Amino acid sequence: VVEPAPPQPKPPKVETPIDERLEGFLPREDGSRLAYAAETGTKILSASFIDNGTLMLTISATKGKETRWSLERFEIASATSVKLLDGTSARLASSHRPVHRNVNRFCYSERDAKRGVFEIWCTDLDGKNPKQITMHDGKEDLLSPAISPDGLWIVFAVVADKPKPQGASIWKVRLDGSDLQQLTRGGDDRRPTWSD
Repeated sequence: VVEPAPPQPKPPKVETPIDERLEGFLPREDGSRLAYAAETGTKILSASFIDNGTLMLTISATKGKETRWSLERFEIASATSVKLLDGTSARLASSHRPVHRNVNRFCYSERDAKRGVFEIWCTDLDGKNPKQITMHDGKEDLLSPAISPDGLWIVFAVVADKPKPQGASIWKVRLDGSDLQQLTRGGDDRRPTWSD
């Protein structure tokens, strides 16, 4: 006579191993993890890859009447960020190629407090030694600087939106601020980038 086997406990649920680079991220039911949670009054205005594991973030944070602007290097695996530039002066990094590791530079637009227009600036990857690349006397904003793959040029948009939208054109300048050249005219060309 064969008796039925007694009921067996369910085997323990085997958890899916998590890539160790993602340790510390908050898990969700679908397996994704939260990398960054902005505090109240904080906005991520742009994010761009520096490399496969690092982002450059443009962040604005408003408390009361004061707005602070920061450019931060964000390490995806550890979910940590380092403020490279921080202050009340508006700063915007491009969403494509603001950084070139081989020439140890990243470029951004910063609003000139006296004239109220954005100029192109570059600094070391650690936020030190900022250098103003452009200085123009018009009312246009110089935005979205992107460094060429060879590390020699910065391409950017000249945006004439004051007092009303009037279009934009693409320009380029050498990383040292010399040899300024207009590439497009007569359209509404914005957010330039480089192909590889």
